[in-house]
Amino acid sequence: MSDDFAKKFLGAEEALHSERVTHRAVLALLFAGILFTVSSLGLGVAAVLMEPSFFVHAGLALVMGLASLFFGLFFATSRIVVSKDTLVIHHGRERRIPLRAITDASVVAMDLAARMRMRREGASDFGARGGRTHAVRVAYAEGNDTKIVYLPANDPAALVALLTRKVRVRAEGSDELAAAPADIDAEAEAEEAAEAVAPARQKA
Repeated sequence: MSDDFAKKFLGAEEALHSERVTHRAVLALLFAGILFTVSSLGLGVAAVLMEPSFFVHAGLALVMGLASLFFGLFFATSRIVVSKDTLVIHHGRERRIPLRAITDASVVAMDLAARMRMRREGASDFGARGGRTHAVRVAYAEGNDTKIVYLPANDPAALVALLTRKVRVRAEGSDELAAAPADIDAEAEAEEAAEAVAPARQKA
């Protein structure tokens, strides 16, 4: 599943794979922010009409509401786009990883051990800890360093299979063959036709 943001800014329209993962726990903050903001308005009105000390409570509710709205808007969803050459991840911030730099992709269970491993690796989290039971761990080379990112997926196994396949295809240099099967079929038919004509010419 893609959306207009991913199509406009992440290149999802021409991508091989694009999906949006919604984090329900973070989405709840968005609704909490709306409630805090509305309540701050109510407290402000009460402060004007009844008790000036309510202005303090109105201010606190407004700050909490705006903070919750900001966090909810930016981190309620993760977007994953796989193009021919690049893995694009967006979760409040954006990371673009060349497929040729990826050295490993695997499905991991997001249990306590995985969370501890993320800390030891100094990994970047793009929403993997947003309530999902499984996530995708991607290791890639950046200069002389190996970087690790964890990202969510609606179907982690399918995303890992796609990344593994694309990385292997690029490593083998067979992108052109994979991208144009119709041309290969046409060449095979032409060769078969030439072989069928050759005996008739020899008889003549």
